[in-house]
Amino acid sequence: MYKYLIILLMLISFVSFSKERDLFEVIEADNNVKIESEEGSETSKKKVKKEKKEKAKKKEKKFDKKMTCSYVPTQSMTFEAGLQVGTPAGIDAKFWFTDNIGIFSSLGFDYDKNIAFDIGALFQFITIYKSNSINLMLDFGISTSMGTTKDDNGDRVFKTGIYIPIGLALPFKKEPITFSAYFAPGTSIKPEAAWDYRWGLVFNYSFGKAAKINKYRKCLSYKVKGLGNLVAALEGQNSKLSGQNSMLEGRNTELKAENVNLNQKIGSLESDKNKLESDLSNLKTEKKDLENNLNNIETEKKKLEEKYQNATLTEQKELKEQIEKLKKQKEEAEEAKNRLEEEKKELDKKREKANAELVKYNKKRCIASGGTFTNKCICPAGRVSRASECVCDGINEVWSSKKNKCLCKRGHSKKNGVCTKCNLVSYWGSCVNSCRSPEVSWKGQCVCPNSKNFKRARNGKCVCKKGYKEYVSGRCDPIGN
Repeated sequence: MYKYLIILLMLISFVSFSKERDLFEVIEADNNVKIESEEGSETSKKKVKKEKKEKAKKKEKKFDKKMTCSYVPTQSMTFEAGLQVGTPAGIDAKFWFTDNIGIFSSLGFDYDKNIAFDIGALFQFITIYKSNSINLMLDFGISTSMGTTKDDNGDRVFKTGIYIPIGLALPFKKEPITFSAYFAPGTSIKPEAAWDYRWGLVFNYSFGKAAKINKYRKCLSYKVKGLGNLVAALEGQNSKLSGQNSMLEGRNTELKAENVNLNQKIGSLESDKNKLESDLSNLKTEKKDLENNLNNIETEKKKLEEKYQNATLTEQKELKEQIEKLKKQKEEAEEAKNRLEEEKKELDKKREKANAELVKYNKKRCIASGGTFTNKCICPAGRVSRASECVCDGINEVWSSKKNKCLCKRGHSKKNGVCTKCNLVSYWGSCVNSCRSPEVSWKGQCVCPNSKNFKRARNGKCVCKKGYKEYVSGRCDPIGN
């Protein structure tokens, strides 16, 4: 009968431990997901590498940011086994149905090498001491014992008894081990009724608690690894964004330089255009003067011809010379007029070319400042076109590409719709009523007091220079003084 009880107890313990292990494996499997590959490739060689990476990553556990790792130190539905020193000395096993109720059994030998097998119920309802790492529990119960003993003749006979074990248990919360000590007074039933007792020091290893702790530690390991991968990914993304920011800053510098060149080119074109307009105006005036001279010559010629008809031979000769001289002056005037016409055509071509270049550079300037150009520069809402450049309409305003609107310049604040200069400006360029400690006001700006061994940190705060420490607020003194 007792053999069957032992076998039944061992089967219950094994089934419970197997269910716990399967449960933890199911929970652990639910937290496993596959890692998706984010890198693409164009060539077949890169595709092969990508497939290999995907196959390798499918075998790994994916870090789930929502995954929570929890461990509650409980001995409910756990099996533990270990060694016992005392009477009897041997092996000990326990199975806990709840945190307070369980069954136990032990198998061993006493000092006279008599075999003893104990089985019973155990209760733990009283906690004497409790901390984050251990509990000190008072346990008690009832058990029955079966084994052998020696009679008066020295022969081994069958022995049974009933005992009431009372003792202390020290289960560790973060480790799957338990120390316990007990004393069990009782009475023997066979071969005769007599006072008897049991005692023992027990060291047990909890398999159920070990499975929970291992699952918790594995979860923490996955989470730490996942956090490490997440930090690495964020660092890579941060590095990528820093590179893009540097590229954008470089592009911004190039655009500023290009804008300066455009302004210089437009100024030069405007100057050339004005010069051409002046030359053209001078040519028109000169042409008009020539035309007037031609008219005067023609009138003078007609008068001379009329005078020539009524003149004597001597007078005709003089008049003929004057007419020839006027013809020559007329021819020279005609040549000058033709030359002016050619120069005017050349100037018109240069002016058209200059106008085309000016339109081209005005278009570039308009587009570079965020506008669209057809026949003129059209700016988005909030800005106006000045000299084919989209600028803020208000006084002391600049365009903010980050906030996509016009803001006051550094050191200015808007009052009654107008950006006016501040009396005091912070390090970040905003208007303030007073400087924060330990900053001081200098020429309308908040600065670090150099005379007190302060310097400006990257975050904008005033900190002590190397070798100094702010023992007293607002003053940096040498370290060690």
